[in-house]
Amino acid sequence: DQAMPEPTRTQRSAAASKGPGQGTAPAAQDSAMDDLFPRQDLHATVGPAVYKQLGDSNWKVRKAALDAIQGALAAANNRIQPGVSGDLYTALKQRLQDPNKNLTVVALTVLGALSEASGAALVPNIRIVALATMHCLSDKKPQVRTAALGAMAAWAAASAASVDQAVLPALPTALGDTSPELRASLLQWAADTLGARSPRLPDLALLITPLFACLQDRTAAVRKQATRVLALTVASCGFEAVHDACAMQLRGAARATVAPMIEEFRHTVGASVGSPRPTSVAPPRARAVSPVPAEPVMTASELLGRAPVSTSAPSAPAQGPGVLRRPMAVRRPGAPAARPVRADPGRPGSSLRSATPTAPLTSQLSRMSDEELDR
Repeated sequence: DQAMPEPTRTQRSAAASKGPGQGTAPAAQDSAMDDLFPRQDLHATVGPAVYKQLGDSNWKVRKAALDAIQGALAAANNRIQPGVSGDLYTALKQRLQDPNKNLTVVALTVLGALSEASGAALVPNIRIVALATMHCLSDKKPQVRTAALGAMAAWAAASAASVDQAVLPALPTALGDTSPELRASLLQWAADTLGARSPRLPDLALLITPLFACLQDRTAAVRKQATRVLALTVASCGFEAVHDACAMQLRGAARATVAPMIEEFRHTVGASVGSPRPTSVAPPRARAVSPVPAEPVMTASELLGRAPVSTSAPSAPAQGPGVLRRPMAVRRPGAPAARPVRADPGRPGSSLRSATPTAPLTSQLSRMSDEELDR
């Protein structure tokens, strides 16, 4: 028997002592994986014959074609070359509306596995199946919705460009479906996927109009997820852009419902992307109103035509503009008071009317001079 050599101590490099993803770059890791498991060409095993089987009327033939694709991915250790043919995505798109829901789940699983195995999600390929995948979220079976969300999550993990250029443009059309399952699931996916990229968000202006409809949805889960996406939309487009769109597109009860939700994000950090925060405006000053000059009050002598109207201001203000007070009887100081003439009840034709001292008072006023009246 040969003796075992004595163990010796060696020093590992810093990169080797760290775990995967800590000391080496992703490119170096991919290079190492390519050396161990080279990427295979999927077209060598999956070609036009499989595409034709995916459109067969017999569900067993369609299932066999899907199993063939999964088998090819497993044989390549789930490492294939990025250039997957668009014809394969076109054939898989037909199976997303398969009457057999089990085949739909398998097709969605294959779509996600293609992006995971290739490490890429080409925008032209994702555009083919994006809208059809979103419509699967309206299915009543949770297995179908889970598989659809898994495929979309694989696209977002493989390429952010596929989300910006393929998924987001199809989002408004998909949200036009009033299915609460579709709206809630799709808005939650959008909030989670875009929220992970904050604050570097893409342009979300195309989501403003469909969000207004989702904010008025009867389902609470839809409104909750729509509010999350609204916060990201305000951060991307600015508060003023969303607020102005609400004022232009909505009227009546719809505007009264959505406007307060948008107003909650006026002073958030994302609102600074738009126009600056408006400053407080001082209330306008009240205009000073000049008082209306009181008109002079005519005296007894002026009423009799003995003296012109005086333009001097009276000692007491008038009750109102243009109001003439009724003149009171004026008795000159020192002048004897007129004695009232009482009617004699025993005298025929006597009455109280004859007791009115109008004649003696008139004669007395006529004998007074103008100077005495002015005093």
